[in-house]
Parts: sequence; structure tokens; C-alpha cells
Amino acid sequence: MLRSALLVALLASVGCASGPKGSDLTLPAVQAGKSRIVFYRTSSPVASLEKPNVLMDGVVIGKSESGRFSYADVAPGTHLIECKGGDMNRISVQTAAGQTAYVETSYKAAIGSFQVNVEQKPEAEAKQKIAKLTFQPPAGKPAAAPGKAP
Repeated sequence: MLRSALLVALLASVGCASGPKGSDLTLPAVQAGKSRIVFYRTSSPVASLEKPNVLMDGVVIGKSESGRFSYADVAPGTHLIECKGGDMNRISVQTAAGQTAYVETSYKAAIGSFQVNVEQKPEAEAKQKIAKLTFQPPAGKPAAAPGKAP
């Protein structure tokens, strides 16, 4: 009985998110001379407890968490974005000053494990998905203000 109660409590906490939804906030403006990479992962029961690091040029910029999005302001140029290592899990993203690039991480079930995918997405498609996700402020950055979507 106690085991069942603990399982129910655990399952109830999975997917519970605090923080504003993408549709309810405005991200801070991109700093002059910088570009922005927004990374996100839609909600899915597949590997929902997995939270691998998202790396840019070998440096951790956040985590890939189910139902969440975040961002990193970066110098314009080409950046290597990866999640959980391996050639299939990394892409090059070209950014320009004042512009935003969108990167989606996702999991797919594979035989005996999960496969993580990293893909650059068009702005319109990304914004539709982000509107339903919970914002996770990047470390050391201010929280977004209520208002327009990112």
C-alpha cells in the first residue's frame, strides 16, 4: 500500500511545472552585438525523466527537460549544439547579431534505450511549440517578464 502511494506521488510530480508558459511572457531583449539560441523540448512521456545537458561549443548552457525551454545569448557565428554527446546528437547552428535560432531536443524510443535528437527548427514552428512549454531561466539571467511570447 505504501509503495502504491509513493508511486502515485512520484507520477503526480512528474510533469508538474512551475514557472510561466511561453505564451505568457516576453524574453529580455537580445544584447547589442549578440545573438540568441532558444532550446526546448516538448512534453512527452518518452524518457520524461531524462534531463541531459545541452552544450554549446562544449560548454553546458542548460538542460533538455521535457516540457521546458530556455535560451543562451551568444556571440554571432557558427556554434556546435549537442545533447548527450555523439555525432547523431549534435548540429551546427549559424547565428547573426540580433537574431534568434531555435533548437529542439527530443527523445525517440529505440531498442533497449532512447535516442536523443537535436534539430534546428523554423521560427514559426518553434514559437507554436514554445507557447505551450514552461520557461526555465538560464543560470545567471533575469526571469522573463509577463507579456508577449518569445
